[in-house]
Amino acid sequence: TRKNIVGNNEWLEVTRWGMPEGNGYGCFFNVRKGSGVFVNTKRSIIVQNDTDAKMTFRMPLNATWAAYCPYARELGYDTIQVVNAADGNSNQLIYCTGTCATEPVLRACVHGVEFRTGINHDKPCDCDGNISLINCGNLIAPKGKQHICDQKWIDDVAG
Repeated sequence: TRKNIVGNNEWLEVTRWGMPEGNGYGCFFNVRKGSGVFVNTKRSIIVQNDTDAKMTFRMPLNATWAAYCPYARELGYDTIQVVNAADGNSNQLIYCTGTCATEPVLRACVHGVEFRTGINHDKPCDCDGNISLINCGNLIAPKGKQHICDQKWIDDVAG
């Protein structure tokens, strides 16, 4: 069953936490309807799971997920859609080109990757890097902390 899978150059609704990725190994997005954040798949290949990816890319069976993107780029793909990710129940989109292929990506917002929002993914999305979850906050928390646990919620009142 194909769940939440789209074709080439289509928009897919995703989430992403800020975590160290990139450096040629890609940026990982969870496919989630309702997030309000869309990314374009560009030229995409669809694999069912880890085993299918390894067979498709003719990778060694002991290779890790980090090796997918170099193989995908070699075949001319920008993204990989994994139907049954590690937990077997959710989809992932792995973005293999642009910033995700050339430098470390440490936040939920990925510089150089276009995001959109709106029911028809027709509105610009300005991801706020001060929030640790990908968002179209349009800088709603310019003084906020990167991680919600570090956020100060109530101003101290001198007294």
